[in-house]
Amino acid sequence: MLKICITGTTRGLGKTLAEYFNYKGHNVIELNRGDDMITSALGCDLYISNAFDGGLQLDLFNQLYTSVKKLIVMGSIASENPEPDPSTYSDHKRELKERVMYIANSEEKKADILLLQLTGNSYNDTDLVIRTIDFWLDNPKITCVSFIPGEPN
Repeated sequence: MLKICITGTTRGLGKTLAEYFNYKGHNVIELNRGDDMITSALGCDLYISNAFDGGLQLDLFNQLYTSVKKLIVMGSIASENPEPDPSTYSDHKRELKERVMYIANSEEKKADILLLQLTGNSYNDTDLVIRTIDFWLDNPKITCVSFIPGEPN
């Protein structure tokens, strides 16, 4: 049984992931706004950084990549293909992707790290995301999975 911390569990993908891992018998710590996400992460076997709140995801990653065993970061394809009018969201996701990939491929890496580059469709396809996470848990050498718009996943 794993101790799994998941951010953004009040709805959507975070809620579904929490329900799935609870069903599988894992000890799930659900983290939402106002929770101490760093202290809660200590001792986690798997930390899933799902919630977007400005630069919080990047800050969490920078503080956690040496403290947890496995770390999944929900990125966005918007980091590579921003909307015609670049947004703060795209900028944050691009910074996040660059930092995660840098650490995942560096000597600084302490945890197994997975960056999931999601699209709107894949974010809503929770079965696909769960299958990808389950596959990665058995194959932690993979560092990034991108879901390409318009392509079957």
